[in-house]
Amino acid sequence: MKTHYIIGRSSSSDVRTPSGEDTVGKKHLEVRVLGGGRFEIRDLGTRNGTFLYQGSGATREWQPLAGTRQVDASDPIRLGSFATNLGQLMPEESRRPEIVSDEFSALVTQIVDAPDPASAGSAEQRHPDETIKSPKAAPATPPPLPVQPEIEPEPDFSIPLRRNDYGEIISD
Repeated sequence: MKTHYIIGRSSSSDVRTPSGEDTVGKKHLEVRVLGGGRFEIRDLGTRNGTFLYQGSGATREWQPLAGTRQVDASDPIRLGSFATNLGQLMPEESRRPEIVSDEFSALVTQIVDAPDPASAGSAEQRHPDETIKSPKAAPATPPPLPVQPEIEPEPDFSIPLRRNDYGEIISD
């Protein structure tokens, strides 16, 4: 599943802006889909810039995008003088479920890095009736990979063909 897109007016852009939007660069904006209606955006050094509509209440105004920012699908953005939002430009990607949140990644890391309960405490600290089975030790070296049969290269059947004056193929 694709997660990175280029928005611009060029035919080689992943997402094209409407024709006639000359203030949009050929490759104007890099977008990374985070899922859950969230995106990470970065201006690609365009002459007319990328702007976010920021602030609160009556103090909202267009601010130039500097560096990388996370935005919602409905957040107003401006590419040059073309005002839109990513929900309009990329409706299917706006509805994509959240890929993996930072909180979930942190939780998985905590679980993976947690100490093994079987190794907690020494034998003297454990209750005498408590039996802890130690996991089997991993082998020192991994088992050998199965031997793959050697594949012979296919013969080269390409031979130069000669044709007679009538275009028929002739053999030597």
